Amino acid sequence: MSGRVPIRTLIFGGLALTMAGATLFVGQGLLQSDRTAAADVTSRHVLVAVRPLPVGSAIVAGDLAWRAWPDAGLDPAYIISGTATLGSFTGHIVRSAMHAGEPVTLDRVPAAGARGALALVTRPGMRAVSVALTPTTGVSGLIMPGDHVDIVLTYVLPRAADASGADRRAATTILTDLRVLAIDQRLTATPDDAKEIHNASLEVSPKQSETLALAADLGKLSLSLRSLQSAGTADPASGGSTLDYQVGPLLQRAAPPAAPRPARAVRTPRAATPITEFRGGTSAGSGNSQ
Repeated sequence: MSGRVPIRTLIFGGLALTMAGATLFVGQGLLQSDRTAAADVTSRHVLVAVRPLPVGSAIVAGDLAWRAWPDAGLDPAYIISGTATLGSFTGHIVRSAMHAGEPVTLDRVPAAGARGALALVTRPGMRAVSVALTPTTGVSGLIMPGDHVDIVLTYVLPRAADASGADRRAATTILTDLRVLAIDQRLTATPDDAKEIHNASLEVSPKQSETLALAADLGKLSLSLRSLQSAGTADPASGGSTLDYQVGPLLQRAAPPAAPRPARAVRTPRAATPITEFRGGTSAGSGNSQ
């Protein structure tokens, strides 16, 4: 009898094992259910900003990423993974500022060529003016948005009515340190995009826009690319003019002769005015004193 296990003990032991197994089974089921529910909630991925994006900035690689987003907080305007790629937004302009982790919508990041995109990158109080270019006047297409340039005007000098001979020409730097906003329809570009350009959009003040409009009617405009280190700094060597006969010795021989200085007028002293003296009731000239 002493070596046998009581039946009551076996019954209670079996019940305990059964309850433990049931508890483990139910727990695993609940855990798996929670995991499935969580997976269902975070199965959508939306496009968000990785870092703060200010107004007017152009989106570059690394600015955006896909992040899991709960279905309960999913807005129809959000961009869902599978409907677009990260690379398709490179070069788009930020219309309204975004914080890191904030979802991106199409109306907040219009394409660079979309209507109103140029106005986004123009600073308050400034204007955007387009200048027609050729491969020569546009530095062979190597100017990129964000560069700073000077504007050079080449024009024919006005001639006097009685002048003869060939027309004289001159070149003048009329504006300096202007920011390039866009090249053709592109607000962003890389050196790989270098090509022949047809126009450049420059950021100018209202007065400078008037100067450019008049200069375009007077002659040919060319862009002079500035060093990045000199952008925003005064350049004492800029803003001058060059006449055609200053280019080479042959043109210098054809330079119009200097106009003679007008002869200095010689002043002729006026004749002395006679003085008449009055004495009592008689009068006499100053040379016949009584």
